[in-house]
Amino acid sequence: MTDWIVDIDSEGGLASSSEQLEGFAEALDSVRGLTGAATSLDVPTGSISASFSVDATDAAEAADRAVSMFSLALAASGFASAAVVRVTVERIAVGETVPA
Repeated sequence: MTDWIVDIDSEGGLASSSEQLEGFAEALDSVRGLTGAATSLDVPTGSISASFSVDATDAAEAADRAVSMFSLALAASGFASAAVVRVTVERIAVGETVPA
């Protein structure tokens, strides 16, 4: 297994308040079984975003797992019909030197 960082965005028109974002963040932490995912809300568009790590054998599996977790968290926080519109996956360089 390899660690991957995934950035993922929902469609717009979902949320408009920090309370809704907090509810989503709590649901995502619960679905993942971990805390610390970075979440954000684009207030003008109502899109919810998250960035978190996923263990997977390849980028495709990481994307699939992330979309599943993100979608479950959206549903658990009241956005059951929301669509994922963007997923970006990047391998985390574990034990490697990465230039700053």
